[in-house]
Formats: sequence, C-alpha cells, structure tokens
Amino acid sequence: MSTIVVVDIGNTSTSVALARHGKITNLRFKPSWSLTNPRAVWELLAPAIRGKRLDGSVLCSVVPRLNGVWTSQLRKTAGTPPLLLRR
Repeated sequence: MSTIVVVDIGNTSTSVALARHGKITNLRFKPSWSLTNPRAVWELLAPAIRGKRLDGSVLCSVVPRLNGVWTSQLRKTAGTPPLLLRR
C-alpha cells in the first residue's frame, strides 16, 4: 500500500502528515513564516516520515514563496517531484 507525504502550506501554519490506507497519520504543524530554508523544512518533515518508505508526495500551498524549498525537499525525500496543488 502507498504511503504519501501530504503538506498543506497556509498563510499562518504548515501541516505535514502521512496518508496511507485512507488514513492521515503523523500530523505535525509549524508556523509557515519559520519554514523558509531547507533545514527548517527538514526539521518538520523528518519526525513525520522517520522509518517510512515513501511512494510520493503532495504539496498544497497558498504561499508561493515557500514552494521552491518544499518542492526541493520533497523531491529528495520521496524520490519524485511532489504533485503541486494550488488554491
């Protein structure tokens, strides 16, 4: 069964979770303003994915200036570019 990293970047906060078997697990939150560099992104992402084999990722964002750093980190982490959703 597939395990997908899902990321929702909002103006106030960013949420990271895993989607598997129709369930969302390992939910983490952090203020979006603090996630502007690869290290900060990894610090939020790493605990959610530790020990998991990932099959892909989805990035939903209303903060375009953060898309680059997240896209890059998700590509490294999941092995493929994320599916990008824009609201």
